[in-house]
Amino acid sequence: MKQCLVTGASGFVGRIVCAGLAERGSLVRALMRHREEGPWRESVQCELGRDAPGTEILAGIDTVFHLAGKAHVPVGPTDDPLEYQRIHVQGTRDLLAAAADAGVQRFVFFSSVKVLDPPADDTPYSASKREAEQLVLQSAIPHVCVLRPALVYGPGHRGNLERMARAIDRGLFPSLASVDNRRSMVDVRDLAGAALLVAQHPKANRRCYVVGDGRPYSTPEIREALARALGRQSAGLRVPLKVLRYAARLGDLAGRVSGRRVALDSATLEKLVGSAWYDDSPLMKELGFVPSYRLQDAVDEMVAGFGLRDRRVDPDGRRGVDSNPTVPSE
Repeated sequence: MKQCLVTGASGFVGRIVCAGLAERGSLVRALMRHREEGPWRESVQCELGRDAPGTEILAGIDTVFHLAGKAHVPVGPTDDPLEYQRIHVQGTRDLLAAAADAGVQRFVFFSSVKVLDPPADDTPYSASKREAEQLVLQSAIPHVCVLRPALVYGPGHRGNLERMARAIDRGLFPSLASVDNRRSMVDVRDLAGAALLVAQHPKANRRCYVVGDGRPYSTPEIREALARALGRQSAGLRVPLKVLRYAARLGDLAGRVSGRRVALDSATLEKLVGSAWYDDSPLMKELGFVPSYRLQDAVDEMVAGFGLRDRRVDPDGRRGVDSNPTVPSE
């Protein structure tokens, strides 16, 4: 992989993919909506789905890593299904056409485990990702592969894990009772490593792989890992799930009245306590992928990157003084 194009390069995962390619000596060309500085040698401005990329954008490129997309959000009054179609389907179709015309040899598409959810739970997001997958798998590019990442964590993460950490830090996210769910997760550095692996491995051609770190996590386990990193001693009292469901219904009502999402509603609670476990073993068995990280390996860096101070708990259970100033994520 001498010259690579990475779409969505300025995002959380995209930056790590670019850095991994650069470390291996690849020339990295970043495609993004707005130019930014980062671990790439060249950058081009293009909004996929609106702007059809010309072959000049892909001139000399042998490998494409396609990460650009619209983030998954719960379906609501401001969620436009056509946006998912435009960005995921039309954007991927245009990129594939330009890549084929430019003689690109390898194409890795970052999809989502949401495409594996039951049809009854289909959303505009998952439907558009599934359609884009088929475009990739049926394209004329010699080597293509689809990755379906589980929940991604690691240094630089933003999203539900950050919101959970901030709630724990303020004492607003209690220990949970009667929650025994299973969730697949993967460190962003392992996800980037998997992308580089499938781009070059012959057995990965025309295949789809779930990318996880090989073990299930429960919400209480995730909560306790974040609490330890924050120096928050676990409370003896555990809140029953039915209490949280009642609070979430109140959040639904508050959201409808205010027209804005609140910190806890039913959609957020389901993300926290629902199961989302997917079989990630084929990538390991077929291609020899070995994850290097587990959640406990990354949680301290994540909390530091959230801008939350590293607090220690004294033996008597009180929160100690700040032992380490805020450290920016690497």
